[in-house]
Amino acid sequence: MVKRKGKPENNDANKYLFYFAIFILVFSLIVFSINVIKISEITGRATGTTNLTIERLTSINFTTRIINWSTGAVTPGKTVATLNTATGTVTNGNWTANSAGLIIENNGNQNLSIDLLAGKTAAAFVGGGLGDYQYNVSNSEQGSCNATNGSRVMGATSNYSVGSFVNVNTTVETTSGTRVCEIFRFEDDRDVIRLDIILNITSTANITGFIGDVITATATAL
Repeated sequence: MVKRKGKPENNDANKYLFYFAIFILVFSLIVFSINVIKISEITGRATGTTNLTIERLTSINFTTRIINWSTGAVTPGKTVATLNTATGTVTNGNWTANSAGLIIENNGNQNLSIDLLAGKTAAAFVGGGLGDYQYNVSNSEQGSCNATNGSRVMGATSNYSVGSFVNVNTTVETTSGTRVCEIFRFEDDRDVIRLDIILNITSTANITGFIGDVITATATAL
């Protein structure tokens, strides 16, 4: 009988090939798993939060802060000269006309109420007799000032804080101030109001030379 040689070696080779194939399969699965994890990390979702606090700011500014009529006098033969910023005119006098008025802007970030305080009465500012020192407040940008109550506060049906100009001749205007705007808004397109002045100066006024007054606007946060 003749014995065959080499068969055990073939079995051993097949075993090695089988184990090697198993190793390659396991290794491939490990590499695939690692890649899947990496892809998950790259395309995964994450959340974050941001926080901040915006402070409330109460701030107003006179963007036009000076009314200057320069030098002048009542026209000879006339009793009273009228200087009016609302109309931009000077009547019966040779002062320089001013149409700018005083402009107040709410440059904060909340609604305000506005009170005005004059430094002088009409008698102290432009003299006695028929002399008048009057003011009025209107919307420079439509809707800047709204009212909730009070006859001296602008409302939806009126562009002025009062039906007519108010004469500065009481302790209210020069001591405690007057509420002229109940709700002064802060939005960029409606945050500007205008203060106009009328002076009636008589030819017999007992005050001459340089005269002036300071008007103070006080804002209160709502």
